[in-house]
Amino acid sequence: MTNELEFHKGDSKNLIVTVVDGSGIAVNLTNYLVIFSMKANKKDTAYITQKKNLNAGGSESEIAMTDPTHGKVTIILLPADTSGLRNSGSDYVYDVEIRNGNVVKTVIDSTITLLDEVTTN
Repeated sequence: MTNELEFHKGDSKNLIVTVVDGSGIAVNLTNYLVIFSMKANKKDTAYITQKKNLNAGGSESEIAMTDPTHGKVTIILLPADTSGLRNSGSDYVYDVEIRNGNVVKTVIDSTITLLDEVTTN
C-alpha cells in the first residue's frame, strides 16, 4: 500500500488514517498514543512538524480520534505547517506511529510532495 501524498504548500490538509492489523482488522486505538512526524529527510533531528493525539500530549486539533474503536484518526495539517517550505516538487518524509505500553508500531512511512501555490496573499 502506498501512502505518498501530494498537495499545495500552505494548504489545509486532513489525512484520514485507518489502522489495521496484518489480517486487515481495524485496531482499536482508544488507549493508543498516535504521532505524525514530518522531516526534510529521515536522518534530520529536527521535525518540520509533529502532531500528537491527546493521549500523546497533543490535542484533538492536531490528531482527532475520529473513530478510535475502528482504528480511524484524522491528522490535521494547517497552512502554517507547510507554507514556508521549499519550492514546488520538494519531497519530505513522514510517518505515523502508534504506541500502547510496550507496543510501538510505525503504520505509515512515506513521502509528501509539496507543490507551489499560485495564490500567495
